[in-house]
Amino acid sequence: MNLDNKKDNFLNYLQGQKLLLIIALCVSAGLYPLLKYCYPQPDFFVDSLNYILWAKNDFSATYRPLGYSLFMQGINFLFSSPGSAVFLQYLLFVLSSLFFFFSVDYLFGLPSKLKLPILVIVLCNPILLFQANLISSDSLFCSLTVIWLATCLWIVKKPGWWALITQLLFLYLCFRMRYTAMFFPLVAIAAFAVSKAKISYKLIGAGLTLSVISLTVWQQKRTNLLYTNTNVFSGFAGWQIANNALYCYPYTSIKSEELPDFDMQIIDHCVKMNIDSVSKMTGVGYVYLWDMKSPLKKYHKICMRRDGTDYLASWFTASVALNDYGWYIVKHYPWPFFRHFIVPNSTNYFYPPTEVLANYDYGHIKLTPEAIDWFGISSEYLDCTYPVLQSKVIAIYPALSLLLNILNIAAILFFVARVIPIWRSVPRSKWGLIIVWGSFFFGYMAFSIFASAVNLRFLDYLFVTGYIMPFVLFIKAQEAHTTPVPQ
Repeated sequence: MNLDNKKDNFLNYLQGQKLLLIIALCVSAGLYPLLKYCYPQPDFFVDSLNYILWAKNDFSATYRPLGYSLFMQGINFLFSSPGSAVFLQYLLFVLSSLFFFFSVDYLFGLPSKLKLPILVIVLCNPILLFQANLISSDSLFCSLTVIWLATCLWIVKKPGWWALITQLLFLYLCFRMRYTAMFFPLVAIAAFAVSKAKISYKLIGAGLTLSVISLTVWQQKRTNLLYTNTNVFSGFAGWQIANNALYCYPYTSIKSEELPDFDMQIIDHCVKMNIDSVSKMTGVGYVYLWDMKSPLKKYHKICMRRDGTDYLASWFTASVALNDYGWYIVKHYPWPFFRHFIVPNSTNYFYPPTEVLANYDYGHIKLTPEAIDWFGISSEYLDCTYPVLQSKVIAIYPALSLLLNILNIAAILFFVARVIPIWRSVPRSKWGLIIVWGSFFFGYMAFSIFASAVNLRFLDYLFVTGYIMPFVLFIKAQEAHTTPVPQ
């Protein structure tokens, strides 16, 4: 396929894929009514209620990104139907999956015999249907990430100003939705670096990519300073690193008086007095973040009393000292941190806990008045047609996640091993393919494992892209040996 031929553009390509498009649309159109028949009401957990509360009360600063609450506000403004949020999340999942699938096929080529099976597997993926029904940022972040990643592949193989602008737009949306996107600019810059575009295009693209993130961070810090009187970008980051560090605390020899800051000494005193009071659990998680007996919560209460501030403002104030304290442990005790947090969390990444996806209405949550009003639900508790269906289906996904991770790692290593001996004859676009996918795949893994205890719902991108990319890599590695093309 000659991509430089103007007649051979993406729209013409899509016209040649009518049968696949019709099948995809029919499958998608049939799955949504089936989803709502099984689960007439959206699914909720604790975070869902917070997002609704923040949207209803127009919060400007919270301990999580507010992108999803803004999404909820937009839906509430434009549509009167309570089910609009789930429908739009499902629609975005379908459109993003189709855009990624057809972009990869157009740019790099998928095996003809495997196109239909791969497409059906992606669209009929139960976990992504359940995610679309969950009031959470997970489904939306997945869809935005898949579109953004596709634009990076366009920049590599067929750069254009539309691809640059679209990449910037979806990078911004991803970052506002979840701070996992903090490493995304590195992937985008790698895409610009290996692109066959002019140097001016590369420099402008890389500069604007960094500018989008820098300006967003600057704007959020100003907002947080205005509403909480604390000049930090994320009030959650300090709490998270402190939570992670405490999993290795019993294997350290920290003495409070040796800590360089008085607030850190107070935190350490709280830790020594309360670390054994929290609920016990297997592996790593969030117990030190949310358990009311947690030493971090004890320090938070001290900040509230000392400063005379409300819950949110004191949360941000506490995050500054907790950030210093968490990083102190990580830097001074790297081996215990690696052994007792990174290693078990790596296990979580490859074989993730199902957490809130384990079943519909996980924890049998009681809905708040805001949620009842927002979605027009008549009861404080949820009900559905098949209450155990989700648990039975989701039970296979930890093992499936392991298989997809192994498959993608194997494909990346196979590609590298095959093309390195003939690297001079391998076209730049093929190197760009492996660099973008490899940096994103391993970057997502590294960031997730270090940043927070991993759960299945954080890895939903893998159940779209992870079925597609290995086949492309295997094919391109073989092509490099059979039909090498000069750059």
